Amino acid sequence: MQVIENYLEDLRAQDYSPNTIRAYRYGLAPLKEYDLGTISALDLMVIMGRNKDSNTAASRLAAIKSFFRWLNKNNIVTHDPAATLGTIRTPKTKQVIIPEHDMRLIRSEIKKTPLPVRAFFTLLWDTDIQIYQALSLNTEDIDWQKCSVLDHPLNESAPLLKELCSLQIQGPLFLSSHNERAAYDWAYRWWKKIMKKTNMNYYISNLKARSPVGSQGFPG
Repeated sequence: MQVIENYLEDLRAQDYSPNTIRAYRYGLAPLKEYDLGTISALDLMVIMGRNKDSNTAASRLAAIKSFFRWLNKNNIVTHDPAATLGTIRTPKTKQVIIPEHDMRLIRSEIKKTPLPVRAFFTLLWDTDIQIYQALSLNTEDIDWQKCSVLDHPLNESAPLLKELCSLQIQGPLFLSSHNERAAYDWAYRWWKKIMKKTNMNYYISNLKARSPVGSQGFPG
């Protein structure tokens, strides 16, 4: 949707960080299914209801509210359906360190998954990249000269990502089984499968065995 691109371009002009712009692009993606001139607050609530994780929903709500304020300010729409939406409370989750034994089992199970899934989760434990950032990546975002992505050095995930990029020359890095950009639900379903296989129940923000993991992640 061109108007979304125009909005993001305006954010760039205001020196918003690349990470913020990526987050907003991801958060606004569902709006492409709607007519912005007639979309209602109920439609937006339906969109928010698709997010199983409250942190992702809160991030998406912030993007949508900001976008509609911009649309209204620039007289692109005559109403702001997001104005009536409240806020989303994100739970304060106790930080957990995944025991080394459990991490070995999780990683062993991840290695049995298809290449895109394997590469996705390996990227999460290999770097400090956030989930929404990983899902919004395109193949061209990887700097192979520096062997990094979004200024995060690649180590263990590099071979998997290189193999994935050899199959997907351009466009979204992580694709669903429908050959579309993988969304949060895609990652959530795979994480649930892994948790079921390992008989575990973790919330994961990144897959580092010795790093604390908090509320921004996949519930088991």
